[in-house]
Amino acid sequence: MKRRYLYNILIKLLPLAADVAIIYSVFNFAYYLRFHNFLFVDIFPAVKGIPDFIMYHKAVLGVSVGWVFIFVFSGLYDKLYASSFDRFIQVLKSVTLAVIITSLVTFLYREFEYSRLVLIIAWAISVLAIHTSHEIIKTIDNYLLFRLFGPRRVVVIGNGKTTDVFRKYFERNKKFKVNYYAGIKDAGDLHKLLKEKRISEIIITSLKVKHDELSEISNICDELGIDFRVVPDILELRMGELIVDDSFGIPLLRIKPVSLYGSNRIIKRVTDLIFSLLFLGVFMLPLIFISIAILLESRGGIFYIRKRVGYKGRMFSFFKFRSMVKEADNMLEKLKVLSDRKGPVFKMKGDPRVTVIGRILRKLSLDELPQIINVLRGEMSIVGPRPQVIWEAENYDEFARKRLNVLPGITGLWQVSGRAALSYEDMIRLDIFYIEHWSLGLDLKILLKTIPTVLSGEGAY
Repeated sequence: MKRRYLYNILIKLLPLAADVAIIYSVFNFAYYLRFHNFLFVDIFPAVKGIPDFIMYHKAVLGVSVGWVFIFVFSGLYDKLYASSFDRFIQVLKSVTLAVIITSLVTFLYREFEYSRLVLIIAWAISVLAIHTSHEIIKTIDNYLLFRLFGPRRVVVIGNGKTTDVFRKYFERNKKFKVNYYAGIKDAGDLHKLLKEKRISEIIITSLKVKHDELSEISNICDELGIDFRVVPDILELRMGELIVDDSFGIPLLRIKPVSLYGSNRIIKRVTDLIFSLLFLGVFMLPLIFISIAILLESRGGIFYIRKRVGYKGRMFSFFKFRSMVKEADNMLEKLKVLSDRKGPVFKMKGDPRVTVIGRILRKLSLDELPQIINVLRGEMSIVGPRPQVIWEAENYDEFARKRLNVLPGITGLWQVSGRAALSYEDMIRLDIFYIEHWSLGLDLKILLKTIPTVLSGEGAY
């Protein structure tokens, strides 16, 4: 246990030490590139001359340590084992904050003028270098942990939805060896079990255990040097993110609303606008060709415009390229009994209402492109649960209604996980997972997965 404890301390200090070395090296390299690389100097001449390296070197020594303090403050080291996308976004945020603070300090320090271009170069290289270094450290840690100590032995006590989540996680991660127990009969037996099986961590997923028993278990874990974690049973009702709130002078667990709010909502909206404008600039000509093809094949307009249910149950006009005959909505009632999907959702292979051009558009999901208009109008997002037909939303149960807590999206988690081939229950489950675990990294991951999913045409009809 002591060896593992020392190892944990060293592996947590390693990213900090690596970051100091990276920042120091990057700034020195940025200085050389800016002032001594002839290709760079030809493009960006040093009109004020080449500054003394000694002044830069003195500053870099302080910046290297200062940036790590900023990283700690910004939470860069809190979730070292999150997904690569989420880690990259966190590194980007932390390095950008450090550069902004450094720029302000150099602006206030008038005795010597530092190159803003050096800062920009250092920012770009630092983001890539620090992210790469953290990923390497994570890989090394996983390898060494298994080689030095074998699989991490864990005991999970409890049952229900939360235990199932842990079970699925541990099934994917072979570095854990897990024992599951529905409850605790005797603290003495638990002490013997933990010692004999050389358990390194215990997780209680149900608070049906009494407070005095929890205290006794905590004491046993302290004695044996075992990590002890308890999942509040409120998560059985809502698997949202918990925030520790000490507003009243004592620590309370506050449930973060599942809908996006605050800075996250602003970041997502700004990202949507930038992506939409770039998309329109690049694909305007193909959009015009698709519009002409639709008009030439069958009578009717270019767009299919109908009311859909969106954020907080609000109605909005939903745009798609028309992929069906003009009388499609009038034919729907007779076709509902032929739906391929159970639940309050209509999906049918070989739908007779779909046109020839429409089948191509649907196969490649090109019929969804006009929803960029909805994104620009603030009614939809690039990524999110799909906007729902009114009669489908009216049949939602309490769990499914959580989908309405965020803006609907053009693409989403279930679209890259099977599309129309998924069951109604799986579709809802994936949308709720997305809402409760949203991050900019998850959005980027879904967008990158959307391209091969669309090109394969799998599950689309």
